[in-house]
Amino acid sequence: MPIGTDWVTQLKTLLIEHAGVVVWVNSAYLVDYAPVYGSDPGYMHAVLVIGMNDTSTHVKIFDSLIVDREPYGCEAWLSLEAFASAHTDRVRTETYDQARVSAARLPAWRRAKESPLPSSVEN
Repeated sequence: MPIGTDWVTQLKTLLIEHAGVVVWVNSAYLVDYAPVYGSDPGYMHAVLVIGMNDTSTHVKIFDSLIVDREPYGCEAWLSLEAFASAHTDRVRTETYDQARVSAARLPAWRRAKESPLPSSVEN
């Protein structure tokens, strides 16, 4: 789903309708909860947004894979400003934008065939 101009309202609506929303972000803006993201140039990274506070100043993130000396996952609150930058600031180099590039190279019929949604996710 494309990000609309009123993305905060769009995200709130999606969070009411779904338990979480997967968002591709620029990892450079995730240093508030995982300092390791500041050690490399930003790259495309998927996070699951699982909530937003009542005043819409922070989003609750589930990051399932933070690659540090010991990989780990966590839930964390991220300021709306940092989240806005993370999902709007494009990764500048193809080297660090492999998630988008790899998906774009697969024909649509192959993507659908190889990665069907589990029936529990389709609803």
